[in-house]
Amino acid sequence: MCDLNSESVNSPRITTVYTRSGDNGSTSIGSIKLPKYHPCVHFIGSIDEALAFIGLAIENSSVDLIVRDLEYVYELLLKIASSLKSNWCPSEDLILDIERRINNKVKPNKIITNYVKNPRRGGVALTAITRTVIRRAERWFWQCFHDTSLGCKNIGVLLNRLSDLIFTIQYQALLLEASK
Repeated sequence: MCDLNSESVNSPRITTVYTRSGDNGSTSIGSIKLPKYHPCVHFIGSIDEALAFIGLAIENSSVDLIVRDLEYVYELLLKIASSLKSNWCPSEDLILDIERRINNKVKPNKIITNYVKNPRRGGVALTAITRTVIRRAERWFWQCFHDTSLGCKNIGVLLNRLSDLIFTIQYQALLLEASK
């Protein structure tokens, strides 16, 4: 748990929150200056939004298995959030691990017409929103990737697999929460 009243010796002191460097409508990602309406900026914003929704889903879930799965996705989204600046690129092994996780989850055997039957149960609706935002982030990523030299192909592949994993987590949450 974070103690906001204690000061860490290693933490830099924040003296101001604003920098004014973006007042002209541009921002920097790594060493590249981009307009704030650029797809790369939308990509980063979508990941931030997905992190917020998955955080809410974690807080609202009462099933430990679902919480662990959502925390796993959360940690990967944190890595993705900094990937354009850090040059982090997911390995093929990581993508295969996610595919194994998807294959080990219970999947619907038919089309579900009303997927979120009771959105008030255990963050199921929040998980659905998280998936929607991850899908949007994937679309923005691919446009960013093709327009600039930022990122690597496997970020887009990872986002695609994470949205599939979230789909299976959402279905499992729906089943487990409904059984309570």
